[in-house]
Amino acid sequence: TGAIVAFTKAIEVEKNNSQYYYYRGNAYFGNKNFENALKDYDQALELNPGNLDALYNKGNANIELEKYSDALRDFDKYIKSDSSNYDAYYNRAYTNYSLGKFKEAKKDFDRSIQFNPNYYDAWYDRGNTNFKLNDLLNAIADYTNAIQLNGNEYEPWFNKAICELQMEQTTSGCSDLKTAAKLGDPEADDYIMEFCR
Repeated sequence: TGAIVAFTKAIEVEKNNSQYYYYRGNAYFGNKNFENALKDYDQALELNPGNLDALYNKGNANIELEKYSDALRDFDKYIKSDSSNYDAYYNRAYTNYSLGKFKEAKKDFDRSIQFNPNYYDAWYDRGNTNFKLNDLLNAIADYTNAIQLNGNEYEPWFNKAICELQMEQTTSGCSDLKTAAKLGDPEADDYIMEFCR
């Protein structure tokens, strides 16, 4: 794109400008060229280790590349410098979840929600984490909060229904499945046929 060309030319003129690498990394990221984005974020950080934006985006690029251990290191380092960014806690939680570290993920989803109680994704993903931890009551509570924030997404309705069915709460589970189906969930009708006769 034009931005990549422009920042490449700027880097040719000023090779030691951390921000140029950061901005070109963002342009690569926007084009879903995560490998090149990662290289530019690394270069930006080499030139300016205090560039927290580059560190944060490096973590995101590592998530996109499914390099979760690397992303975890990036977000650990970022949070040490800025412990009030709820997105950083969310991203670290997502990374831990992807690594199967559900207890650690839950702690960071908790922090993210503490900083931003209206964060739909954090409520929804903490519900998924509680489900993985077999804490169905808290999973239901989290899905309920996600639904209160955005009731037009079928995923929390469906996941809440699965928890309710596992707890033998058939009436509420089937009601939530029907809502999920109305919202377009591709699996809900099969579950309705099986559990809601």
